[in-house]
Amino acid sequence: MMGATQAAKAEAAAYPLKKISPQEVAVLLETQRPIAIIDVRSLPDFKAGHIPTAESLPFELMMDAMTHTMIPDVNKVIVVYGANDKMSKEAGQKLCDFGYKNVYYMPTFTEWVGEIVVIGPAK
Repeated sequence: MMGATQAAKAEAAAYPLKKISPQEVAVLLETQRPIAIIDVRSLPDFKAGHIPTAESLPFELMMDAMTHTMIPDVNKVIVVYGANDKMSKEAGQKLCDFGYKNVYYMPTFTEWVGEIVVIGPAK
């Protein structure tokens, strides 16, 4: 019998993390509802500018229970992005490990080509 950790890893492998371009994210925002956009950068960076409808979930705060409170539907399409490719990919993989089935990562916020929402100064 598989242990709980092995079972979770096997399930995550069944729903692999997928890379998505900023242009594809823009199309998803226009055509697909519901979709969750998760910004894993710091809160000051999020306030300084983020993708419309994005929610802030700083990378260091990503925990299974907190994430499932924010996004209870594991079948929801989720796009995650961070300050760089490594952060984006690691955050996306965490979401897959938490049991989410439709996770995409956009390599970095700096690649975003659409509207940027600003809600405060950076720092």
